[in-house]
Amino acid sequence: AAAHTGALAGEGRIWDAVFRELGAIRVASLEDLLDLVCQLERMDLAKLPRGPRIAPITTGGGIGVLAADHCARSGLATPELTAATQAALRPIVPPIAAIGNPIDLTPSVYNQPEFFARFGTALDLIAADPEIDAVLVQFGPMGLRGSEVARELAAFVDRCPKMVAIAWPLAPRGVIAQLRAAGLHVFEAYASAVSVLARLASHAADRAGAIPVAPRTRDFDWTALTGPVGAGTVISEHLCHRILREAGLPVAPGLLVASATDAVAAWRMIGGAVAMKGISAQVTHRAAAGLVALDLRDEAAIRAAHAALHATAAETGIALEGVYVQKMIAGRAEIIVSALRDPVAGVVVSCGAGGGLVEVIDDVAIARAPIDRDGARRLLARLRLVRGLVASRSAPDLDALAGFVAEFSQLAACAPWERFVLEVNPLVWSAAGVTAVDGLVIIEAC
Repeated sequence: AAAHTGALAGEGRIWDAVFRELGAIRVASLEDLLDLVCQLERMDLAKLPRGPRIAPITTGGGIGVLAADHCARSGLATPELTAATQAALRPIVPPIAAIGNPIDLTPSVYNQPEFFARFGTALDLIAADPEIDAVLVQFGPMGLRGSEVARELAAFVDRCPKMVAIAWPLAPRGVIAQLRAAGLHVFEAYASAVSVLARLASHAADRAGAIPVAPRTRDFDWTALTGPVGAGTVISEHLCHRILREAGLPVAPGLLVASATDAVAAWRMIGGAVAMKGISAQVTHRAAAGLVALDLRDEAAIRAAHAALHATAAETGIALEGVYVQKMIAGRAEIIVSALRDPVAGVVVSCGAGGGLVEVIDDVAIARAPIDRDGARRLLARLRLVRGLVASRSAPDLDALAGFVAEFSQLAACAPWERFVLEVNPLVWSAAGVTAVDGLVIIEAC
């Protein structure tokens, strides 16, 4: 909890990352497990959804609306069918059918022979829509043609190139047995079908974007810089920055100073605007403790900030090792990049939306370390922040960010301690590249 990493990379999220890497699907209950296994056992795995877009097909508007709500809560989408698909459907389905999405074919689709004769064609048209990745067929009680509908569904599932899930609570007697005899799984609750569709869509995406652990390509002598350390040691920021710099990672220039006069000299040497930070192993979140002053541009401001930082430390009983004077770095976005050693999974690396609101934003992606540059790009692509910038075409060079994450993961994989946290927050991402602005190392167990 002393680092942001502790809040972002909890044990559950680490297990999620390991399962994702290994192609395992995580479930929350025995019922979920049985539903998932039964569906997988009875389907062609080549038909896993290629995306989250679902077409719920019903014969009642209410269960269609419920299906759309279930999909939204589960991270699935129900996009409107294309105009071409709707135009092809309109003459072959009942006049009062809703053919946007969700699709309500109404009971007339099986009650009236002229529509039932074209039921299979309607299913094919819906499944063929380019906006749809999987089909969810939802039926309920019906007085006519239950067995005939089941035969049509079995034939449709067999020829459909996309995944089809069937949910049929209160089905007519013998219908579920008929479908199961045809090799199909039938969900007895609509929400269960949606839950399985969501898991399989996510699983398919995970398989496509899997991040394997890369070989270790470097060694780094941590102890040459840290010296002997014990459990509970916090390595101060200026030393953390030296470690990053020695590892070849870009770090904002900075100097640890002992006096206001030295701070002024450091500011003149660095040039431009600087930040000043009170350095103490007692404090891992300096901004929250009032030990940060930003955008200082003249000697008077430097001297005033130095005095204020020491006064704040004295008021709160904090012993300062010194004040760190560091070049201010502007950028397009702030990223947190961190690593820790999990007792089961080993070293894991995480990245996310960084800065002061990192835990509030809670935009994080995790993988076992080390990862290569391609793996880092895939990891970063999971972040809402990165996807939003890329979509808006305002993202700086992603390759520079991916390169930092990959090299950072190699550095973390070399850490010799049993339990540790290594954190950079923020890493400033700009058109000029990336620059580490704040660093933290906590050694929890040796």
